[in-house]
Amino acid sequence: MTFDAHASARALMVQCLTEAVERSGLSMTIDEPSTLDGTFIRLRHADASIHTLFEVVAPHHHAYDDVLREKARSVATRMQAPRFAVCDLRQCVVYRTEAVVKRLYDEEQIEAAFPLCSVFSVAEAQTPQHRQRIVDVLRAYLTQAPPPPLTADELLALRLEWTTSDLIACTHGTTEQRTSVVRLVTSVLAYDLLQFRHEETLDRLTLPYGLRSPRLLLDIVGAFLRDARDKGHRMFPSRVSDVHVLHARDEFFRASLADLVAFLQRMDLVRIPTVGMHRAIDRYLTWSSSIKEHPTPILDVVDLALRMTSRTGPVRFLELGTTTGLAALRMLHHADALGLDEPTVRVYAPTADDARMVQLRTTGRLDERSPVTFIEQHERVDRPWTTVSISGYDVTERHRLRLLLERLPLVDDGMVILYLPSTALHEQRYAGVRNAIMARFDIEWILVSDVQPLSEPDVALCVIVARMRGGEEHTSSAPAKLVYVRAPFANFFLPCESPRERDAKRLASIDAFLRYLSASERGKNNNEAVVHVVAQTTLRTLADTPHGTWSDLLIPADVLSRILLKAEGKLRPLRDVATVASGLRTGAHEFFVPDVEQIAHEGIEPEYWQRTLMSGATVDNTVIVAADEFDSIATTPSTSHRLLLVHGSQREMQGTNMFTRIQAAERDGLHTRATLRGRDRWYDLGDVRVPDIIFPRRHDGRWLAHRNTSHAFITDSCVGVHLHDTSHADAVALWMNSTVGLFFAELFRRTHTDIDITVTELSLFPVPSQQILRDTQPRQHREFQSRPMTPLTDELGTTVAECARPDLVRKDRRRLDAYYMDSVLALSPEEQRWMYRCVMMWWTEPTSNLRHLTAAIIYDLEVRHKLRPLSSWYTQEIEQLPTDATRTIIVPDHTQAEVTSTMFSHAVRLLRGSRTEEIIDCSSKAEAEIIAVLCSLGKATIEIPKDEIIIDMLLPQLHQFQRSLESALDAACTVLPDEEIRELVKRSVRARMTAL
Repeated sequence: MTFDAHASARALMVQCLTEAVERSGLSMTIDEPSTLDGTFIRLRHADASIHTLFEVVAPHHHAYDDVLREKARSVATRMQAPRFAVCDLRQCVVYRTEAVVKRLYDEEQIEAAFPLCSVFSVAEAQTPQHRQRIVDVLRAYLTQAPPPPLTADELLALRLEWTTSDLIACTHGTTEQRTSVVRLVTSVLAYDLLQFRHEETLDRLTLPYGLRSPRLLLDIVGAFLRDARDKGHRMFPSRVSDVHVLHARDEFFRASLADLVAFLQRMDLVRIPTVGMHRAIDRYLTWSSSIKEHPTPILDVVDLALRMTSRTGPVRFLELGTTTGLAALRMLHHADALGLDEPTVRVYAPTADDARMVQLRTTGRLDERSPVTFIEQHERVDRPWTTVSISGYDVTERHRLRLLLERLPLVDDGMVILYLPSTALHEQRYAGVRNAIMARFDIEWILVSDVQPLSEPDVALCVIVARMRGGEEHTSSAPAKLVYVRAPFANFFLPCESPRERDAKRLASIDAFLRYLSASERGKNNNEAVVHVVAQTTLRTLADTPHGTWSDLLIPADVLSRILLKAEGKLRPLRDVATVASGLRTGAHEFFVPDVEQIAHEGIEPEYWQRTLMSGATVDNTVIVAADEFDSIATTPSTSHRLLLVHGSQREMQGTNMFTRIQAAERDGLHTRATLRGRDRWYDLGDVRVPDIIFPRRHDGRWLAHRNTSHAFITDSCVGVHLHDTSHADAVALWMNSTVGLFFAELFRRTHTDIDITVTELSLFPVPSQQILRDTQPRQHREFQSRPMTPLTDELGTTVAECARPDLVRKDRRRLDAYYMDSVLALSPEEQRWMYRCVMMWWTEPTSNLRHLTAAIIYDLEVRHKLRPLSSWYTQEIEQLPTDATRTIIVPDHTQAEVTSTMFSHAVRLLRGSRTEEIIDCSSKAEAEIIAVLCSLGKATIEIPKDEIIIDMLLPQLHQFQRSLESALDAACTVLPDEEIRELVKRSVRARMTAL
């Protein structure tokens, strides 16, 4: 059986090599010589000299196997082949024959190593896609120059990554199993690093060759680790048997694990330079974090956060959470690069896994003293910390995070750095965390990024840097800076490639970047970054409220504003092209909507549950009674119900089974229902229209508008769309099902009720212009129309709005979205990303669209119409005056102001209708006019200067502001398709623009 597998693998490689040589146009020949050691593949030049000798085995063996390497070496030596390759169809490793003969180190023996395809049998490798992959890799090997030689640390990291991937492939691949495999590999690595220095107490980790049982292999490895743990090395786990290997891949698991152990022993890790060892381990730990789906902040973000907390005095630094020593290590190197006193650094590592990761990351060699001390248990702190770094991504840990923020011992101006998912800025579940921060700290920075993820893997990380409030005397705190970075960090400072990098110039450039972000008191908005300067009181107000969150301050309003401008003139409400009506309310569904079993049982005549179309075809009166009866855009719904359409009199129906059904219903008193009394014949529903598009009232996590190709009727569980021009039905359905259509529908939605869609809301659904509908080609999107529509999180490829981006979207949906985004609206990549993010955000937080729409309109007023809010100029002028130089007036609600004058003075009369509510005496006409203008802007509390000179200076600006506001609002809101949403947005914009 094994021989047959090897022969099949060799035959497949011959075919792939032949195709690669032919497609590359090379003059090479391929044959299969047989020796006492077996059969090999020989690739020769035109002059008969050997290019490469291939030893090919089935995938359950391993390309790095020592026995296979030695067998191929002996044959290559006899045939005088300069190189040979061992291939298991998953990987191909090319060795230099002379280096193998001399028993040099592995990095000197290996000329090239490259993956082929992820298969576990020869049959899988024979599929067209895998075979093509092998051919492409072989062509690259034959035609391209040899890669540069591997260094020892590069080979170590590469082998650790490949072996971990192979071992994970032998399990179910769940997050728990990935974590268990990484635990196993890091433990084996740590044991070998430690054993070299403790040979007198620790035995070499070896495994019997050919042992087939994964259980026995894990038990043997676990025994070595437990022995080391019993001898005081607490970083090793008590067991590694939680790796559950699939029975069909036992041999594959055995080969991979045994080869890893043999490689580490043969590699002689003690000879690798310290810098190289750190580089290899850092690379593997970063890679393994992404494999475990365990996010780790990138080095640039860690450096940026530490520079945000720069201190000149002694530093006591504590690291908590999932960064496993990364932040502590960077803190030490910052101090060293800048010539500061060495800080006191501690890392909380309560588990063996944490301790092992910290030890590996900070030393690289387990015999050396780590510059970072880790704490295994909660210990009494003798002195408070100056800086604390906390990272956490599990939402279930938020209560512990809240308690930690409340009780953490810090100096008076101590700093805390939080690495959290961006959902912590707006989700109600994190309200307690936000309140805990604002109760004790002043936020200095909140940082998010657009183009470059702040963590690996990307979890939409945000960074919060806060400073401890010193006491009650600190009543006025500096405002917070909320930063949305639009460009990669490499545009501002050189990236960091190693956690141990010491570069004072780079840190100076980071400081310059921070100064650039802080340069303006009003913030900035350009192609590099968006900076909002927000008062601490505003953040406290928004920390726990459903009417506004911190994330609103980080969303770039200019993106939505640009999308609105590009959509101007291209959208109109659905009611302009269709009639929207609720589904049929029969008043007695049990009579009018039987299923096919009832029809067959009662023998109801077909003329009552079938009809003839204009085309002459006869169809059933299919009726949809629930939204889950259709799951795609254009396929036939899976309903068994039929609608009974009865139009004749009972005399005409006598002798039919339908007449019998009517009589039985009348005996039960069905016809006496109030819902049926309005009809002349209670059993006659009249003319029932078939909608062109069916929209379910409840979507249950998915977004679906069904194109009614089956001519089905609908009940009140759905809303029907009857188009004026039915030739555009497919185009309208595609638009309504696209992410772009959903974006504009949610953006312009006025109210949010318990049910997903009402007739009124659907009639206002924005649809494209006539020309866009004509240009749409529905046939190009048949796959999208025919497949089942899944929940929106599956369609967009993420459950986190901040992580949404085009490359995660399902391909057929993305193809449709790209047509509208690129060809119709000409959106930039950033605008397309935010379109997906906003759709997910509004889907989960339906009340936020009006806030974002208001911010976009305000940005348009400021940039396009040059209209600044009152708070940016009028309030600043008032705040510069002494308290006794201003006058505050409380105005009754819903009153109008009118300036009146007498022989001796001027006054402002407040009117409610024709009745005078109050009269405000003024010292001059200018003072009366400024009060009247502010009243007309809707202000309930008015603060004006007493100085006539200042009043004369501000009054013309207020008059100009008043005149420009309404005209600018009308121009900015023309893109909104409905008058009611326009008025709603105008009211919100006025309130924001006139706020003092």
